Amino acid sequence: MVLKTNRAARAVVSLVTMALLLLTAVAACAQDIKIAYEKFALSNGLTVIVHEDHKAPIVALNIWYHVGSKNEKPGKTGFAHLFEHLMFGGSENAKGRYIDAMERVGATDLNGTTNSDRTNYFEDVPASALDYALFLESDRMGHFYNTINKETLDLQRGVVQNEKRQGDNQPYSISRYLITENTYPVGHGYSWTTIGSMEDLNAASLADVQEWFKTYYGPSNATLVIAGDIDLKTAREKVQKYFGDIPSGPPVAHQNSWVAKMTGVHRQQAQDRVPAARVFNVWNVPEYGQTDADYLDLAGDVLSEGKDSRLYKRLVYDEQIATSVNCGVNPSEIGSQFLVIVSAKPEGSLAPINKDVQEELDRFLKDGPTAQELERVKTAYEANLVRGLDRIGGFGGKSDILARGQVFTGNPEQYMISLNRVRKATAEDLRDAARRWLSDGLYQLEVTPFPEYKAASAGADRSKLPEVGATPNVKLPAFERMTLSNGLKVVLAERHELPLVDFTMLVDAGTSADTSASMGTAAMTSSLLTSGTDKYNALQISDEIQRLGAELEAASGLDSSTVHLSALKSKLEPSLALFSDVLLHPSFPQEDFARQQKLQIAAIQRAKTSPGAMAGRVMTPALYGKDHPYGLQLTEAGVGKLTRDAIGKFHDTWYRPNNSTLVIVGDTTLAEIKPQLEKVLASWKQGSTPRKSIPNVAAPKQAELYLIDKPGAAQSFILAGTIAPPRNSPQEIALGIWNDILGGTFGGRVNMNLREDKHWSYGARTAFQFARGDSAWVTQAPVQTDKTKESLVEINKELHDVFGARPISQDELNKDKDNRTLRLAGSRETINEVGDAIENIVQYRLPEDYFSTYASKVRALTTNDLTTAGKSFLNADRLVWGVVGDLAKVEAGIRELNLGTVHVVDADGNSIR
Repeated sequence: MVLKTNRAARAVVSLVTMALLLLTAVAACAQDIKIAYEKFALSNGLTVIVHEDHKAPIVALNIWYHVGSKNEKPGKTGFAHLFEHLMFGGSENAKGRYIDAMERVGATDLNGTTNSDRTNYFEDVPASALDYALFLESDRMGHFYNTINKETLDLQRGVVQNEKRQGDNQPYSISRYLITENTYPVGHGYSWTTIGSMEDLNAASLADVQEWFKTYYGPSNATLVIAGDIDLKTAREKVQKYFGDIPSGPPVAHQNSWVAKMTGVHRQQAQDRVPAARVFNVWNVPEYGQTDADYLDLAGDVLSEGKDSRLYKRLVYDEQIATSVNCGVNPSEIGSQFLVIVSAKPEGSLAPINKDVQEELDRFLKDGPTAQELERVKTAYEANLVRGLDRIGGFGGKSDILARGQVFTGNPEQYMISLNRVRKATAEDLRDAARRWLSDGLYQLEVTPFPEYKAASAGADRSKLPEVGATPNVKLPAFERMTLSNGLKVVLAERHELPLVDFTMLVDAGTSADTSASMGTAAMTSSLLTSGTDKYNALQISDEIQRLGAELEAASGLDSSTVHLSALKSKLEPSLALFSDVLLHPSFPQEDFARQQKLQIAAIQRAKTSPGAMAGRVMTPALYGKDHPYGLQLTEAGVGKLTRDAIGKFHDTWYRPNNSTLVIVGDTTLAEIKPQLEKVLASWKQGSTPRKSIPNVAAPKQAELYLIDKPGAAQSFILAGTIAPPRNSPQEIALGIWNDILGGTFGGRVNMNLREDKHWSYGARTAFQFARGDSAWVTQAPVQTDKTKESLVEINKELHDVFGARPISQDELNKDKDNRTLRLAGSRETINEVGDAIENIVQYRLPEDYFSTYASKVRALTTNDLTTAGKSFLNADRLVWGVVGDLAKVEAGIRELNLGTVHVVDADGNSIR
């Protein structure tokens, strides 16, 4: 429109008129930008979008399959991208490479790409070759499956791996993996890279990729955009012709949103062979199409787009401490990322860069953009979009824009929604979006140059291993003994390196003090000691422990009950007061008793579902007898009958100074600690404590086999056992080494056989369950169900061969001797370790020089000593066996072995048939 007026009139056109003209121009521009299209769907689910553009006789095809790397599973990463490559290898009716076939008809902008959310294939072809192109695209959609073969898979696997190597060879490539792994939680589809791992690519099988194709490459999971010199009627007819008879494919589940917003600040550093340091700042932000994602996109442009942008001007132009700045949103379907990436100048530090970036970000969060900045980035946004509309195909072209909106949001016009949102955005919109998403949840990665290290020209003589020097006998700190006036025995070892003192009260009780009528009393007593006293309730005890910086706990084992205190030297007096209060004056609150009773019953119920615990509940009474103190097994009914009064009576009976020994290790002396102990324990009086009866137990007279059914079990749990000597047996050291060689270590024979050689088990072992009385020795092996019988054969063979076909060798003995003696050097480093050693001497009544003479006794052992020690208790033909597994699958095979008299029992050892 031409305005006919004089010069003066034209000079005074009102601002209102100018504003109206500007709004009219913007509206016209919006109309011009809109991409006209028609959308329809075939009956097989294929979505088709058609856009007419007749300025050139070409047509763009862009097909998006709604599958990307986020559809993969851990352990099978890289499949989406690998399959993209496979689809270029030809199809049933179009043999040969797809690119060759397309180039033959003059295709341009020809490619295929994969990201976390989609896989697409696109090309521009002459309008005269449209049928040809549609035939090829439809053939690889509907007629590709039968062409997938191992040769093609191996070829494209190699290509993809070289693509990965090429990417990994680029500077700063390490950032791709570290950012991916550290910004999304495990299991999130964005927590691995699209390229995948070498291991997963190597593991990809023909069946894997065939299943991938069948799942994701059907018409119902695809969108086809046709743009260019074509009309809707023709497009509909041709698409129906070439794609209409392809089966739809199965339903596919799709994530809609999983932003995984981070909290706090996570900083990481890495080195790479790069010329200069670079910092990556990453925030997880909303997905593509969301309002805040668009606002943050504009915010990123304010910060880094153009030489006058805030970060570029300050870091690169003014201060010249950086060489490049990139900032903005990396949009994805279910969650995006906002990144600020800055490269330091060569040999420059990242510290001033990080300072400047944070200051500029804080300024933006406080004030938002200026009016000029907002106008600049809005204009740039629209200009970039307009320039993309000049092309019908390729990245950012009209077919690409329509496909993205359709696949990710269900609306091909998503670009218009975002554009209108950008046009209306205010400075406050950008500032507030930044505040919502960039104020918290930062992952910062610094990648710095890897120094040019050099190795020395000469080094050690590696033709032989250095000799290991003689290992001295490791001595405990000298310990002293005394007896308090109330009869309490005290053992003290001084350690003055740290201001800590540890106290362990060993009460000669433990679960072996229970009776068949009071099973669970010892454990319940220990668990309730810190639940309340006459002075404190449970919460007050907990608060007092923390106030004093102390540790206070109680437990019950087989032969003793313990109360342990670790105290700071500076808080020793009040810590001992609390220790004595818990030890001497527990109140056993009824409410806590009832709660602990329920917990213990629940623990029993859990044990009856755990294969190892199920086997142990049957094995232990089978070895010792169900009424032996070591053979008692907790039951729901037994624990349910316990009373608070019974717990109090147990404490009054067994927790007496004349039935206890106090082991002290730490920064104190007898002279210092005795008066404090006499003070806090003055009211603790001796009592008439029953003598525990731990009868001797004979080894099994015949082989027994207990079978416990666990329907559907993926593994069978094998247990074999017999009675062994007590902990203080003269042969104990020889027995320990004998057991190490047979199965007590990772390199033991049983584990090497079942795990390393046969791969039937994750781990199998043998072990002594040492006690003050007769101990138990067991072999245990969880094995795959279909190898239960075979595993029993191998275990039985190992137990026989150690005394027959394959006796212990000198090499095996030497190896274990070295292991046991050389590791002694660090075995008494800590206060806890010294305390444990003394407690073993006290509890198991070992000689006081046990540890100081240990190494020399180990070195003196011979293979004959080990064999004699093993034969002293193990008769492999008279073992008690137990198997927990799916008896419907394993029982028949087990019975064929005739390992012993068979008993089928439940988890309590009750015979059921």
